[in-house]
Amino acid sequence: MLVDRKRAAAIMEERGLDFLLATRPENVYYASGHFSQNQWYVTRWTQVYALIPRDPGAPMGLVLPVNDAGPVAEYLPPDPPVELYGEYFVSEGPGPLRDPVDQRLKQLALDSPRHRTVLDALARLLERFGAMTGTIGVDEQGMDPALMEEARGRLPSVSFSRAWEVFREIRQVKGSEEIRRLREAVRIIEAAMEAALRMACPGATERDLHLEFEATIARMGGRPNYTILSFGERGARGNVFGSDRTLRRGDLIRFDIGCWFQGYYSDIARNAILGEPSLHQRTCYDAILAGHRAALAMVRPGAMPKGIFEVGMAAARQAGLPHLRRHHVGHGIGLDFYEPPLLGPATEKPLVTGMVVNVEIPYYEIGEGGFQVEDTVVVTETGCELLTRSPMELRILA
Repeated sequence: MLVDRKRAAAIMEERGLDFLLATRPENVYYASGHFSQNQWYVTRWTQVYALIPRDPGAPMGLVLPVNDAGPVAEYLPPDPPVELYGEYFVSEGPGPLRDPVDQRLKQLALDSPRHRTVLDALARLLERFGAMTGTIGVDEQGMDPALMEEARGRLPSVSFSRAWEVFREIRQVKGSEEIRRLREAVRIIEAAMEAALRMACPGATERDLHLEFEATIARMGGRPNYTILSFGERGARGNVFGSDRTLRRGDLIRFDIGCWFQGYYSDIARNAILGEPSLHQRTCYDAILAGHRAALAMVRPGAMPKGIFEVGMAAARQAGLPHLRRHHVGHGIGLDFYEPPLLGPATEKPLVTGMVVNVEIPYYEIGEGGFQVEDTVVVTETGCELLTRSPMELRILA
């Protein structure tokens, strides 16, 4: 599992929580290592929960639909307590089951008791953990409000409180395995960008580059997630889909791109241009790059997001964009595409070692395009480490 149980225990102690109940897919995965495709893609109809005791040495527990038994048997160790609910029909074959995964699947799907409803399963899991009179922080974003009310009525001795933000606070500091996955997600996205750039020539369409970009991600083991790859004036139109717009000389190419790798996201941005940039294009790009580098230089333990925002914005304005406006200059990243901390004027808590943040100061100009550089950095004990490796400078394509 990915969760830092000691960090979670300290935060739970501060909040007066005996248990945490993960209900959102990313939080269930973080807490248990169980990636439920049913929950990710049929979220409205599938409830999967992971129960985390405050004691870091105690096991966590799972509530699952029966049709999640296969992935659990294959990917998770056999020790977490599991309660199953619902209907799913699978039969045992005629021969002996020699594969331990199949033996575990039989034990879960055929031999274990199953509950009629998810609340039946949750009640039994809480009983097994001695949590029927405890205080439980619930990741409320993944549980239907009506179901939450039903749980309160059915389990009146349990004190439920909202805890989605508690999970987000715990997840702000990443462990070594999380950073490894983030690093790989960045490596994949940069390789895909290079593959797309090799196709950038007069007459190529945005769709042409999109297809090569996303195919490269898939070939490298990632999953396409966020592809803003636009030419010229379309770069200022926000999060538009790829089109048949062809690349022409003088066009700025905007990459604001991300992928998903083993649960973790990448999010980077770069610009290229076909031919030499105009004076105006050069001025705009140099200004955002100056602000970007000034903000990056501020990232270290103890730095205040407000200060990073002010320094980055001042540098970009002084370098040629005095009218530049932004509400933030970056954000956290991890199991979610956008995570705290937000590098903005209202964020009061300082950065700490182990946070992973994206730094960006984009500028969009209608009729001209989108100017953007975005990098992912890990806050280290002495400063920060760039996970991105591609050049920040404007790429000039012949």
